[in-house]
Amino acid sequence: MGRLASLLGAVLLAAATWPGLASAQDASVHNRSLGSIAVHEIGGILVAGQPTAADLALARGEGIHRVINLRHASEPAGFDEPAEAARLGLEYISLPWSGPDELTDTVFDEVRALLRESPRPLLFHCASGNRVAAVWLPWRVLDEGADWDSALAEAQQLGLRSPALEARARAYVDQQSKLRCRLAAASPNTHTGGPCP
Repeated sequence: MGRLASLLGAVLLAAATWPGLASAQDASVHNRSLGSIAVHEIGGILVAGQPTAADLALARGEGIHRVINLRHASEPAGFDEPAEAARLGLEYISLPWSGPDELTDTVFDEVRALLRESPRPLLFHCASGNRVAAVWLPWRVLDEGADWDSALAEAQQLGLRSPALEARARAYVDQQSKLRCRLAAASPNTHTGGPCP
């Protein structure tokens, strides 16, 4: 068990010293257009509603190489987005979910991993920005070191409108924060990335 605690401590220390933490509080949302869609850009992540095929081409022209889509394939897009992304040479990642019942810890975990390793700029979309903002919020707090209130204000600018999705994000952040604190207690030299209750 001692080796596991040491390993987890080292992982937490590495996460706490991640380069993004130093500027986490300085992020600001920039609103602009990308073709027919409004985008909210923060830290090289372009959050948007459903793009058109022409919007994807413009995104590619702006240096975007990865598109993350949170919509189900059954939701109308007006074109075959995966095929168009492939035609344009864009990496297309589908991580579909809709509503608080489908917003699981696994979805949060997968999005956090994608955002940690994705090259910038990237296009991250759903239908309106509501879903993207809900999963983006825990990443900002847990991985980027933003405080909850600042990250929530940013998420609302990005399109978060659903109190139920906000509540799921808050529950996930609280759960992960408690886990970090328990792991830190097992390895006292570990920085948790925030205060422990």
